[in-house]
Amino acid sequence: MLLDSSIPLMWIHTFFTRFPIDIVFLDRSQTVTRITTALTPWRFSPIAIGARHAIELPVGSVQRSATELGDRLTIEPAR
Repeated sequence: MLLDSSIPLMWIHTFFTRFPIDIVFLDRSQTVTRITTALTPWRFSPIAIGARHAIELPVGSVQRSATELGDRLTIEPAR
């Protein structure tokens, strides 16, 4: 799931979820600024200052994709 923010500050919560998730935070230029892995249910992620987008992914996705801080991602609309 892709989430957007109108201000350069984001955090995610996992209230009411039943499983952990990975989160990748991106700035305006879609550069990875923070990564949170295996955020368990009923928790808050760390605050990502400068983030304009957050991508929620199945747990383990960040490791499998080898995503790192500073990587630049491309977000394309669904077809």
